[in-house]
Amino acid sequence: MKRILNVIIITGLLGINPAISQTVYRTQGNNSFYKFRDNDVINNTNAQNGMHNKASEQVYYNDGISANSTNKLQKNISKKMKQNYKEITQNDKLIEACEILKDGAGNFAYSSIHGNNKTYKPIEIIFINFPLDEKYKNLDAYSQFEGNRYKIRLNAKYMDAPAEAIAPIIAREALVGKNKSESDIQEAQQLQIAVWTQILEKNPWLAKSDNKLVIIQNKLKAGANPEEYNAFLNEASIPVSKNQTPPKEILRSFGSDNSNGEDDADDSSVKDADESEEITFNTGALHKKYKKITKEERIMEALELLKDTVGKYSHDAILGDNLTHKPISIKFKNLSEIKREYSTFDALGCRQAGKLNIYINSKHSDAPAAAIAAILAHEALHQDEFDSLNEETYAWTMEASVWTQLCDKTPSVGDILHPLVKRENLLKKLLEKGDYTNKYIKKIVFSNSSYSNLPVRSPGFEDDI
Repeated sequence: MKRILNVIIITGLLGINPAISQTVYRTQGNNSFYKFRDNDVINNTNAQNGMHNKASEQVYYNDGISANSTNKLQKNISKKMKQNYKEITQNDKLIEACEILKDGAGNFAYSSIHGNNKTYKPIEIIFINFPLDEKYKNLDAYSQFEGNRYKIRLNAKYMDAPAEAIAPIIAREALVGKNKSESDIQEAQQLQIAVWTQILEKNPWLAKSDNKLVIIQNKLKAGANPEEYNAFLNEASIPVSKNQTPPKEILRSFGSDNSNGEDDADDSSVKDADESEEITFNTGALHKKYKKITKEERIMEALELLKDTVGKYSHDAILGDNLTHKPISIKFKNLSEIKREYSTFDALGCRQAGKLNIYINSKHSDAPAAAIAAILAHEALHQDEFDSLNEETYAWTMEASVWTQLCDKTPSVGDILHPLVKRENLLKKLLEKGDYTNKYIKKIVFSNSSYSNLPVRSPGFEDDI
């Protein structure tokens, strides 16, 4: 099953620093249950719905073929629902399968199918006769980009399967893009098993069906380690966390510009410091609290500062309230060891083996904790492969807002001579120039050539910023 992603988000200062946010995909092997391809071996461009027979160029619609020995009538699909799926499929069984994904482990895939994906367009889904060559005949499905659309092709030999058995395949494929790693594939398969597990809980009779696709799903589940897919089952609508959409309002009036004349920041957890004074932390308590996240005390201090700022959402995401439902690992690292071009980047994030990681350039290991807190506020917002101009604008504004708030609490931190402080001060100036709005940060993001291929919106960032 496919993994939501193996993206690397590289963060620098938009248009000012070469470390610009971008997405890097890796390509590795295949998977026994599905593959995807870059070339159009099967020409499906005329098949908008139903099942496409390449030889005859005909499109077939499934009028209610029942699964072997399931004795279950197919759901009656209303005209209104068909209208809602007009850009996805007009096959009743495929519509039913997509609807099964809603409000469960497959909810993220359901959202992706309806347009919340990197193309910002609905995913097209059809049955198709697969070629008889070894490369395709044993696949249950494959998915690929065709032009600016993402398309899922299901093997027509499974048209007689119940919608419940088709739904996990769609969930897996809806998260698959080209050039994904083996770990992406493994995570996608975990989602497939999680969806099937939930379906069996609601429809236990399905487990005894002799339908071929049901048997495949059962074997896949029986051979899996529950610990590997349980993360998708811990919440009703996984992988979307109940707090997954960041708060819309991240800005405030700083300093004397407050409407009530007071600074609304909570100073109780961090005391002000002058040039001769430093913020002190309880080292033992920090290690106990953040031991699953990092071994670096400076990063622990940064996280402790972050929790009492407008970046608390990012702090909580780092602790585990994110798409993976696991704590994010953070460490200092020589980024050139990952790729030589990364040596000048300030930080990057990636997803490996189902876990999010943030790497901060080791040259910043001596940076003040407040500056590290600001960059973590940005990086922790990137949790999936769907980046966008809105998301980058939000992330950069969050970073600037956190830094500004921490400078309000400890003004002397902004005077420290350090490259990371210089970066944060530049962002702070953009925020202040825009009267504490994203006005100028947004202009830089939207005009930056490195973001030219990004869509305006992505899941969680659909509204105009």
